[in-house]
Amino acid sequence: MANSKSTQPNSLATEGRNIASFLRKRHQTECGTFNADIENVTVFDPKKPLGVWTRLGFLAHQIAIGNADKNGCGLRSVDRRRMAEAKWFYENRAEALAFNKASKKGFSNLSALQKAVNASKKRTEKAETTEGEQSDVGQTTEGTSSEAKSSKAKPQLSTPKEVVEAIKVTCNRSGIDLSEVLELLMDEVTSSAKETTKGSFAVIGKTIVTDSKTGTDDVPF
Repeated sequence: MANSKSTQPNSLATEGRNIASFLRKRHQTECGTFNADIENVTVFDPKKPLGVWTRLGFLAHQIAIGNADKNGCGLRSVDRRRMAEAKWFYENRAEALAFNKASKKGFSNLSALQKAVNASKKRTEKAETTEGEQSDVGQTTEGTSSEAKSSKAKPQLSTPKEVVEAIKVTCNRSGIDLSEVLELLMDEVTSSAKETTKGSFAVIGKTIVTDSKTGTDDVPF
């Protein structure tokens, strides 16, 4: 019963607000410290400790490309995970700074910033891949539908009988007399035959030559 007053709703709400306020202020302080840690400086000065992650990243990069070693740089006691994070930041500094600036709340440490940047990249890549796949599917479906429609609209006729049947169906649908169509076809056949035999034709393996002056046909022997 001695603690009953401290667990009342009003007391809990007050305590919760106090904690939230403290965490918010501490986060702001940590973000300020982190922003100082990622400043771009040419050398780290312990008297004015700015750009610690930038300079550590620079040294880690130099070690990675073989210009130095961890012991030679005096970094033997630095955790390898901190080295890796700093190296990532140095090599992706412009992107990381832009991401940090665009964040509403900001970041208080390098680990969280790196994780957020990588997650954002994965989401973007996944979205682009999905969009590309949907575009390909749409094009394929559209092409298939067009081909199907074209195939239905223009059936392929492979035999003379199929052509005759198609003509009969068309005549019935259009109310055209089939005999008139047949007459036109016969005229086309006769005209084609005349064009084929015009000028010369074969007689027992020889060619009859028409004399343009006399109008007679001469058969050379």
